This record gives sequence, structure tokens and C-alpha cells, in this order.
Amino acid sequence: MDGDRVNAQDWILAGSLALNVLLAGALFFKTALNEMVVTRFKARTDRQRHARELLVELHGRLEPFDANYFLLLFANARDNQTMMDALGPPNIETIKFMARHALDFPPHIRRSIRALREVMEVDNVRELRDQRAIVARSQRVTEQVESLRKEIERLVK
Repeated sequence: MDGDRVNAQDWILAGSLALNVLLAGALFFKTALNEMVVTRFKARTDRQRHARELLVELHGRLEPFDANYFLLLFANARDNQTMMDALGPPNIETIKFMARHALDFPPHIRRSIRALREVMEVDNVRELRDQRAIVARSQRVTEQVESLRKEIERLVK
């Protein structure tokens, strides 16, 4: 009678055999599993590096942005086409850069960029004839650019 019963040793033996078969299968796929983990880790670090490089580039592009914006408004108010031609392209390139990489930036940077665009929009061109309005608009743009720079510096550190 005792031979027909399954005791604890039988269960341990069966579990050990099952575990050995499982480990043998895992050993067979070890290289493939290892490569998948390494590929994922490398892709993640590459994405992080790329995101950091974009933030550093945006920070650099923002450096002259607010000063150029004020001068562009001033040149527009004075109908100084030469000054507008000199200052416009760098700011336009920065705006294009922000638009081109919008999805690459973190969500709070995208919100700050959106807020900067809203502050920059001129609803009424006659507003640009008033010096106080130019200074006030330029100040709002400068504040928004400074806020964006600080957020980028916080993320890059």
C-alpha cells in the first residue's frame, strides 16, 4: 500500500525535474534574451541622450531670442527693413526648430513653448506703433523665455 502513495520526496523530485527542464530551456534562449535586454537599454539611453541634446540646443537658440524679438518689434515699428532682414532669420529658425521637435520635448517644455508662441502673437499691428506696448510685449516674451530656460536647465542638470 505504501508504494501506491505519492509522498513529499516524489513531489520534490518532480518539481526539481520540471525546474531543471525550465532552466535548460532558458539557457538555450539566454543569448537572445540578453540581446533583447541590451537592445532595449541601449535604445532607452540613446533616446535620453537625444532628448538632452535637443534641450541643450533649444537653450542655446533661446539665448538671443528675446533680445532679437524686441529689436524686431522696434525695427517693425520704425519700418527698418534692413534690421528686420538681419534679425528675422535667426528667430524664424528657432521657431521652426521648436515646431520641428515639438514631440521630442517633454510635455511641460511643450506647454512653455506654446505659452511663448501665444505671448509673441501680435493681434493688432497698430499696437506695434506704441513704444510702451512694444516694451510690455517684449518684457512678457523675455519672462517666458527665462522661464523656459530655467526649466531646461533644471532638466539638463
